[in-house]
Amino acid sequence: MNVAPEFRGRVLSTLFLQRGMVPLGTMIAGVATTVVGPRVAMGAMAASMLVLAVLAVPYVLSTLRGMRTERASQPEAKAGSSTRPPRTDAVVSSSRRG
Repeated sequence: MNVAPEFRGRVLSTLFLQRGMVPLGTMIAGVATTVVGPRVAMGAMAASMLVLAVLAVPYVLSTLRGMRTERASQPEAKAGSSTRPPRTDAVVSSSRRG
């Protein structure tokens, strides 16, 4: 995993939250399809996703603007230098290979 250790828990929680919500969404889609039919259910799901996307745009844009201003305020890094510490958790010693 190519994530800084202080953010690893957040990334994994997002991953597992997404995987845990798929069965719930599938159940809701199945019930909606049974009650109102596949065309209406798919249309309602598409419309709800569109509404969520439109509501998320202001938040995403403000976050991106904040990232741009943070990056602009940081001093330029020297060529060849990395601001991220080297990874040590992915190193596999040759004695462990079979």
